[in-house]
Amino acid sequence: MKKPIALVAAMSMAATLVLSGCGANGSPAANKMSTEYTAENPMVLTLAHNLSDVHTVSQAMQKFADDVEAETGGRIKIKIYPNGQLGSEPEFLEQLQAGVIAMTKVSAPGLATYCEAYNLL
Repeated sequence: MKKPIALVAAMSMAATLVLSGCGANGSPAANKMSTEYTAENPMVLTLAHNLSDVHTVSQAMQKFADDVEAETGGRIKIKIYPNGQLGSEPEFLEQLQAGVIAMTKVSAPGLATYCEAYNLL
């Protein structure tokens, strides 16, 4: 039973990474190569979502953040804001476009505002 949950979590993370490309372009951190950062002065990327921190997908995001930090030797860190701490899904998408946050996890209906094809989901 855990394998399907892990698959769903992995798919959610893939969607999050797709969305992260939109917001990162405007952030100062994205304009530097990750090799210019050190463990003492890391690139910190913000990931905001509305899920509880005990939700399976939220736990998968934390695992992703831990893996990124470990694989980059601490040069890249992902700061996660769960439980809607930074707003609602529409606000997350606005923050992503403005470069305030680097990544988000939102539901498909919210994305339909930006791309009509999401109405199929």
